[in-house]
Amino acid sequence: MENKVKPKAPWTHRFAIKLFTLLLSIFSFWLLGFIVHDIDTIEGPSYTEYENRAVSEKNVLTRTELRKEISLLRINIENEETNQRVLKSSTNNLQKTISQILAIQKLDTANETQRGEEESKAFSNSLNLFLENQKQFQAINTTISTLTTEKQILSKQLEDIESIIEIDKKKGRAEYYTVLDTHNSKIAFYKLSLLAPFLLLALFAAYKTMGKPSFPIYLSFALATVLKVSLIIHEYFPSKLFKYVLLLMLIVAVLRLLSYFIKAVAAPKKSLLIKQYRDSYTHFLCPMCEYPIRKGPMKYLFWTRKTLKKLQLPTTSEPDNNPYHCPSCGTGLFEPCSSCNSIRHSLLPYCESCDDEKEVAIITTD
Repeated sequence: MENKVKPKAPWTHRFAIKLFTLLLSIFSFWLLGFIVHDIDTIEGPSYTEYENRAVSEKNVLTRTELRKEISLLRINIENEETNQRVLKSSTNNLQKTISQILAIQKLDTANETQRGEEESKAFSNSLNLFLENQKQFQAINTTISTLTTEKQILSKQLEDIESIIEIDKKKGRAEYYTVLDTHNSKIAFYKLSLLAPFLLLALFAAYKTMGKPSFPIYLSFALATVLKVSLIIHEYFPSKLFKYVLLLMLIVAVLRLLSYFIKAVAAPKKSLLIKQYRDSYTHFLCPMCEYPIRKGPMKYLFWTRKTLKKLQLPTTSEPDNNPYHCPSCGTGLFEPCSSCNSIRHSLLPYCESCDDEKEVAIITTD
């Protein structure tokens, strides 16, 4: 009889399929990125253009003139302060000279010594120069005070103009971001419109080929498209909206998995049941309740799935050719073969003696 069980591929082939599926997903993701890249070349609004459009040109010119005047006043104040420092140094030297002359005159008076006309003239010149420097120092102080006051007035005017310009800039920025949001929404719409057919086709093809050899190919395209669409949603839409979209996608995925496992329990696939039955027979346990199958050399022993490896079996035993039902749940586990009348596994498809095939009964537990 022809064996309908498909042999399992070597692990190297299975690993290669998974690896190349991943690589195909990455390359598909890059390809989709190149496709939507041209949409990014659509020119958007200019921030500088909207800002300059909102600001009055007259206010900008006024601000420029005020800045120039304030800068010139600052230079003049610095120059006057430099002159004042030089004048102060000269005045200090004259003050020292006058003090020395007065000290000499006092000494001459004490000694009853008479100085000449030149010494008196030098003293008079120094005193006049000192007084003149004092007048200039006061004049410079007045000039600095006047320039500082004028600079403060212009600075206040500049501050008012800049406040008006900043208000206009905020209006321009608000208009710019409104237009930018509209532009980004259009870009996102173009990208999603371009990717939507790829996404639907990839998901449809992956769903239709599920369980078939070509499934990994379409799965890789589907994964790449879903990832690219998710990134576009995250980039162009508010984070709150993205959270809701992501949450809805996760809910749909969980519901899909939950329905799959519920269906697998309510109506399990034949291949999965046979695998479960085969594993239970291998461990000498009932597939329904995992009560030990006490048959043949195992008749007077007790074990569990964990303690089976430590169990010591009898070295000799007689074959048990009797049917067997689980004493715990009543499930038939061994029965006579309808073809050769040998004892066969009730829940496996083939007889180990004659290779006779029978339909495996789907038995579910509550």
